[in-house]
Amino acid sequence: MNLDRVDHHFRSLPRTIGTSDLLPICLPTAQQTEDLYVSPVVSDSHSVIIKSRNTGLNRTIAGVFPLDLAGYRTHLAGMRFDFSQPFVHVVQFRGRCYLHNGFHRAIGARRAGATHVPCIFRTVNDYNEVGVRSDGNTFTAKELDSATPPCPPTVGHFTQGGAWDVALRNVSRILHVTWSEHTVPDE
Repeated sequence: MNLDRVDHHFRSLPRTIGTSDLLPICLPTAQQTEDLYVSPVVSDSHSVIIKSRNTGLNRTIAGVFPLDLAGYRTHLAGMRFDFSQPFVHVVQFRGRCYLHNGFHRAIGARRAGATHVPCIFRTVNDYNEVGVRSDGNTFTAKELDSATPPCPPTVGHFTQGGAWDVALRNVSRILHVTWSEHTVPDE
């Protein structure tokens, strides 16, 4: 667990927290400020790096876009990026609830003494909607269906001493934009 991300959300909370303290963290009405590093573009560089500790950094659209600057028609090539919605999001499938998004917020709220958090809640139809991926980055459907140890982990495993301490590297999300210019003969 990345405790820096937990602290990012809970560093300014009072010692005793209530629902009114959790609402702007778990269901914010405005995009929260995130640290973002953008590499400087120098004259001989043909790329730019965009980096954030928030792994919700995503490319939303990329391509060539027409641009009208005070009546002058030109074009822009590149990508638009933003952060995924920062909500605590719980999904229910086959009678079980799964934390779909908001892991660091849920852990931080529990560490701060909360027993419940406000969230978006929805019922889903399959493990794909739960968020199970086939690339090994999530628990498998078999692991989530397990009724015997090792059972699927809960927030309680991480906040009540039930999980093993594991040192993980902190991760960042990077978007890399590259461009080049060429003049070539037509065929």
